Amino acid sequence: MIDFFKIFSLPITILELLNNHLFDFPKNVNETGEINNRNQSVKYRNLWVTINQSRNVRKLKGSLHMFWNRGTHNHNDFTYIDLVKTILELANDLKIDPKKSVLNHIEYAVNLLTNFDPSDLIHDLILHKGVPFYRMKKGIGMRCTHEQYSIKIYNKGYQKHLSCYVLRIEIKVNAMYYLEEKGIPIRTLDDLMNLDNLKKLGQNLLERFNEILFDDSTIITEDLTKDEQLILSNGRNPKYWAELDKNKTDQFRRHYKTLYNLSAKRKWQQIVAPLIEDKLKELLSEVKPPMKSPVKCSEVDDETSIQNINTPTETTAYISDSVPSGKTLSMANVLFDTKSSDGALYDSDSSKKISSGSKISDSVLCESDHMDKNLRNGEVSDSVLFNPLPSVKTKRKTKASHSVSQLNLF
Repeated sequence: MIDFFKIFSLPITILELLNNHLFDFPKNVNETGEINNRNQSVKYRNLWVTINQSRNVRKLKGSLHMFWNRGTHNHNDFTYIDLVKTILELANDLKIDPKKSVLNHIEYAVNLLTNFDPSDLIHDLILHKGVPFYRMKKGIGMRCTHEQYSIKIYNKGYQKHLSCYVLRIEIKVNAMYYLEEKGIPIRTLDDLMNLDNLKKLGQNLLERFNEILFDDSTIITEDLTKDEQLILSNGRNPKYWAELDKNKTDQFRRHYKTLYNLSAKRKWQQIVAPLIEDKLKELLSEVKPPMKSPVKCSEVDDETSIQNINTPTETTAYISDSVPSGKTLSMANVLFDTKSSDGALYDSDSSKKISSGSKISDSVLCESDHMDKNLRNGEVSDSVLFNPLPSVKTKRKTKASHSVSQLNLF
């Protein structure tokens, strides 16, 4: 759930960072041997550590989610237990105290496995709290930027060439007093290990999503009166809202929402909000998460067949309780080895084979061949039954057909 973060002043000296064997900072001298007055940065598992000796700069930024994945990606599930393990590992590597590591920016998000194309929802985004959504520069997604925070919603499956639909909804906080105003006491890395704080962040994300003003581009305008067509046309236009007299904004919003609720087949809050709630319950659990509904699918190239996620089937294998002591087997820990002939299953943390007799749904899909090779060190097990779903050919954008199985959501 927690992803990007920034710390402007690490609770450690520059000399201690320079002496850390994990970091190989570049030389900070010019051609004549004089010391430069510039920043020195080193990348470590997709985190950036920056120092400046003359100005006593000690910065850290990057993705905790990607750090946990050895710097490879952030499109799988990142549970509360995974987060705690990550922060403790990071604190140990950097020799810092989480209680003294003050956060300056954080980002929290959910990756949702959907049976509709996320691009359809993205196309229907209009406003949040009167502020319009704008296209992202890269990928398929929209961003709404407020003074203290921003909301970004995008097609994660398309961005990462995944074989399934993944919708990502994230909030990036650039002024930490925003959280304070919302009654969320998060100031340090240590605060992120408090489950109650994370639940409040999850509730905040859900509330912000439910405040979004949506369109439904499938509304048949010919069925509307001329007045209704005008309301719909104006409501779809962010510029109209920006130029609308403030005294008339609330009245027009009521008219638009009434028309939307009567005419829309795709009521996005009704469709997606339950998915967010379910995902938050799954991620913010103190016990081993249920072995279903993971956000895990394989990366594919442009010509790879994709699985038809609109017509899922139930295929199960079994995982015993023989998880090593002290290990939590989360969905993101369970990997299929795409190189093996039988789809080996293993725990990436313990590097130990998961014995037969345990249960996992077939929605735990293969990780990318680009996964860090260090994670691919489990033994081959024949306990996994892998039954691929019906596939269809696709180019990069995984556009779902408007079949009955898809439209039964609306």
